[in-house]
Amino acid sequence: MRKKIYRLYIMSLDRENFSIALDERFSRITPLYILLYTDKKMRGFSEIKNEEAWAELSKADMEWLKGCNLCIIHETLQRYPNMLKEAQMKFYADLEKQLELVIDEEFSDGRKESSAE
Repeated sequence: MRKKIYRLYIMSLDRENFSIALDERFSRITPLYILLYTDKKMRGFSEIKNEEAWAELSKADMEWLKGCNLCIIHETLQRYPNMLKEAQMKFYADLEKQLELVIDEEFSDGRKESSAE
């Protein structure tokens, strides 16, 4: 499976950018600007990277972006159904190891306190 890194780009609203947005899978065209969410590098467009730029996005922009991500996640799980099961099994195995460490620490601390009395 090829790992895709999606980036969010913003561009001004003009005919050329409008045409580009129509060819992209995830695009949001507003009266003031266009957002593109893509795994391609878009030369000449501004990538939204820093916190200040993210803070400028509207609630509707964030909802649209959330929908894009949910679509990508759904498609990935459809394409690779065992991926979720493997991730869950790894999570449970890691959790079990962490719990065993905590129990061992608590048990050994309890024995130290009992022997000190």
